[in-house]
Formats: sequence, structure tokens, C-alpha cells
Amino acid sequence: MDNGVFFKRADPARIKLYDTLRGFMMLLVIVFHTAFDLYWVFGKDFGFLHIVDAPFVLFLRDFFAVCFMVLSGICTNYSRSPLRRGVIVFLFGLIVTLFSALAMPEMTVRFGILSLIGASMIVVALMRPFHKQVHPLFGAAVGLAAFFATVFVFPVEVEIKHLYFLGFITRDFVSGDFYPMIPYYFAFLAGHFFGRWVKEKGYDVRYGGLDIKPLSFIGRNSVYFYLLHQPIVYGVCWLLFTKLGL
Repeated sequence: MDNGVFFKRADPARIKLYDTLRGFMMLLVIVFHTAFDLYWVFGKDFGFLHIVDAPFVLFLRDFFAVCFMVLSGICTNYSRSPLRRGVIVFLFGLIVTLFSALAMPEMTVRFGILSLIGASMIVVALMRPFHKQVHPLFGAAVGLAAFFATVFVFPVEVEIKHLYFLGFITRDFVSGDFYPMIPYYFAFLAGHFFGRWVKEKGYDVRYGGLDIKPLSFIGRNSVYFYLLHQPIVYGVCWLLFTKLGL
């Protein structure tokens, strides 16, 4: 129930397009993770699930993940307390790490997308006084250029451990979901600056009215859906295929 306690209300002041897009991307995440669990964890192919390993599908996964980061950066321009929000999202990322370590220790999520977005929100909030001195289109261009300059280079293999959150990994590093600050913070930063320009021009209010309600509901509450979908999907699959033997 969208009661404003457990879920966010459909605030008339929100930009509906952003919620709808975020909900669509979250739905794609749920579909991909369901297919991944079925194929890799429970060994079910059904004649087509092997495509989760196809290069084109992996490209789409990464493409929409970057789009989600850019959109999250855009939305920092509407947060009353981006620092507080960033800390909360980062803590949710730690919950994902803890759950994955308990459920699938061989695929523990180390600095997944929630950790990346939370950390990026914190950095953007702390750098906001500096960012205000930068023209938003210039900042967006620099962020985008930095992303493309590093996305084909990082992560970089090093001998020093525990720098994986920056994009420096050791040879034996494994993570079930991994989006380090370099290069992905730059995509988030580009979104932040671009969103500021859109807001200053009033384009968000003028063109942001698209509201597909099921998607916008998911989008408004995307953190909850991200946190809950994997335990639910994993639990249902475990019940069906392990306990019931289907």
C-alpha cells in the first residue's frame, strides 16, 4: 500500500518521468537477477536462460546500470538532504553485502550498485559548494569524458588489497556485483550536472510528466525493491527447486 510510511507517496511535486524511468530500470534488474538465479544458482535453463551469459545481454545489463547511475545523479538535484540520503543508501549496500555473504559466500557482493550510488551521493553532497561554481553543461561534459576515458581501463589489477571500491583489484578478487567508483562515479557526476542544467532551464517540469503508475511506484521505492527482490526470488526458487523438487 502506498501509504507514505513504508512507501513514498505520489508527491505532485515529484518529476514523474524520473520515477517511471527508474521503475523501468528496476524491473529490468529484477528480470535479470531472476534469470541469473535460475540459471547459475539452481541450474535451470528452460531452453533459453543461457542467454544471461550472452555478450549482448551483458552489454544491456551494464548499459542500463550506467543509465541508472546517471538518473540517480540527476535526482540528487531534488534531494533535501543528499548527504543523509547517501549514507542511508550506502548502508543499504552494506546490507546487500551481508545478505550475499550469508546466502552465497562464493558470490559475495563487494561494492555493488547501491554502495556505488550511496558513496557517489555522499561525495556529490560534500562537493556541492564547488560544483555550484561550475557551469552544469561543462561539468556534465567533463564527467562523461572521464567516464569514457576510464571505463575501458578499470578495474586495474594491483597487489594492494582493499582498494577495490576505487577500482583497483587483486588477481583473486571476486564479487557478485561490482561497480567501483572509477569509472562509475563519473557517470553519476555527469548525471548530477546534467540534471542541474535541466532543472535550471525548467525542462524537468515542462517535459517530465510521463507517469506510468506501476513503474513510477517501483521507481519511487526502488531501494526497497532492490533490497527485497533478491531474497524473495532466491527464497521462492529454493522452495520450488530444493524443497519441493520441481
